[in-house]
Amino acid sequence: MVACWTLVDADWELVANKSGPTRPGFCLLLKFFEVEARSPEFVEEFPQPAVEYVAGLVKVPAAELGKYDLAGAKRHRKQIREALGFRPATLADEEALTGWPAAEVCPVEPVENRQRDALLVEYRARKIEPPGRTRIEKILVAARGRWESAFCARVIERLGEAGTVRLLSLAVEDNETGAAMTMPTAEKKPVTTAMPNSGMVSPPWASFGKGLASGRSDDAHPGRATVGVVQGADAGAAEPERGVVSEDRPRLAVT
Repeated sequence: MVACWTLVDADWELVANKSGPTRPGFCLLLKFFEVEARSPEFVEEFPQPAVEYVAGLVKVPAAELGKYDLAGAKRHRKQIREALGFRPATLADEEALTGWPAAEVCPVEPVENRQRDALLVEYRARKIEPPGRTRIEKILVAARGRWESAFCARVIERLGEAGTVRLLSLAVEDNETGAAMTMPTAEKKPVTTAMPNSGMVSPPWASFGKGLASGRSDDAHPGRATVGVVQGADAGAAEPERGVVSEDRPRLAVT
């Protein structure tokens, strides 16, 4: 604690014109930044032993720290950044530091806390004061998404179209047509099938559960909700006019 929180000659020059609660508040802000390379969001982030120690150095009661407006100390933060050679983060920095963990950290470190620590170390190395916790989390989420997309693209490229189709087919279950998860056709149009007794078309996986509607039991799995097409009393009747609700239209029933 003594090594991290003791004021040196340059520190005393910065605090020389400050008095009252500002004096210990500024000193704690300064030493915290030297240790963490960021500004604290709350006064509670200052270790209590450090508060007592610094208050003793500047000859101000530790209780006075409660009067220090940490949220409004923008001028003090700027003074500290300039003294330590840092600058505030910009949107351009956020873009650059989204690509960095995606390329350098995510491929080798899956633990989110360690990814966060690595990102903060990189901010320090670039002499940039990091943004708040919320912005840091958004950067990490974007970096993980970017890395996952790049990883999947490389895998699909190495598999080729035939290998990709075979891999996706492993996820197909209870699909009568076998085309629910296949690649789109050359015209980029998904395969569709017509719903019975309607002018609508549906993807082939909508046929799941037809066996239940027709009395078949071989399509059902115990404990799994299935969807079937239930016809009205007069399923063969003409479609009602647009805007008119009819009880005879096919309905979806969940069992």
